Amino acid sequence: QEIVQKEEDYLRNLQILEVCYRVPMENNSNTGLSDEDVRTLFGNIKQIHILHINAIERLKRARFSKDESITKKIEQAADEFQIYSTYTLGLGPAFKLIITHLEEDNLFKEFLRSQMSEETELLGDGEDAKGLWFYLKLPFTHLSDLANLMRRMVEATACENDEYKNACIAYGKIQMISNWIENMAPTISTMVAEIEQKGEILRGTSPVEEEDGEEGKEEGHKDEEEEGKEGEVSSPLRWKNFKAKEQRYTDDQMRRIKEEIEKLESKISLLDNSMANIDRRKELNRQVSLKRDEYSFYKSRVQKLSTPEGSPNQASEDMASEGVLYSPPRFSENVEGFS
Repeated sequence: QEIVQKEEDYLRNLQILEVCYRVPMENNSNTGLSDEDVRTLFGNIKQIHILHINAIERLKRARFSKDESITKKIEQAADEFQIYSTYTLGLGPAFKLIITHLEEDNLFKEFLRSQMSEETELLGDGEDAKGLWFYLKLPFTHLSDLANLMRRMVEATACENDEYKNACIAYGKIQMISNWIENMAPTISTMVAEIEQKGEILRGTSPVEEEDGEEGKEEGHKDEEEEGKEGEVSSPLRWKNFKAKEQRYTDDQMRRIKEEIEKLESKISLLDNSMANIDRRKELNRQVSLKRDEYSFYKSRVQKLSTPEGSPNQASEDMASEGVLYSPPRFSENVEGFS
């Protein structure tokens, strides 16, 4: 249960990175970054995201099945965790890029400030935005946390238990990659500390307000008062905006996955039944199965997003439990609906 919860929390953060930062940066030319810069920033994070979408679906199925082993599913997922090595190698250049642009690029800073405001709205409940660098660092630390959980599982499992062997193998695979990644920890931690220091300006006033001096501050106070007056009705709008953004993103992902499945099935249909093609056919079928799992995940999100707004609470709880981007709304005595 603890591993499933850890994966759900991690997946939710990867979705925030996707919706608030990666996709907007790829689709917006006013970020101060080139296409090559964007690729440097995010590396193979999309592969990691898809890997964990598939992993959590398998874990959930295994939890409620007598015929499937959770530790076996973790062991199978661990075989694909080598992609974290590639991601970690790209973190240094990515963080150097952020440091450079925070020092020199006002367009980049304004874009990040805007996206951090959007992140704050999605998080809700007064939670502050964590910033692009926080989410980029998460994969770097996630394997270490997962390795610690697996170690505790091994220690808590009796040697004669059927799960013990699988747990040991999974722990060994994850720990091996985690140890390699840990070698870069001092360098990455130093760079993150520098970014956080430079990024503090993004949490304050904008450059325009700073130049306006006292007049800018007075205007800021007026804006805050207006926001306070409108605060009671901001949450319904936030929920609608979230649903629209999440719906667009989910539709795009489902369209992409469907196309990829069709291409894979087309390749399978071209293979004859000779012995030489058995392994190739098996691998293609495995990829199709993974894509269908991913498609099912996004399809479930569409169903939850289509829940009528008149009964949001159950939908919000379900979506939160699935790791979907969302801060559950609460009912208010002052406002009918969300607060």
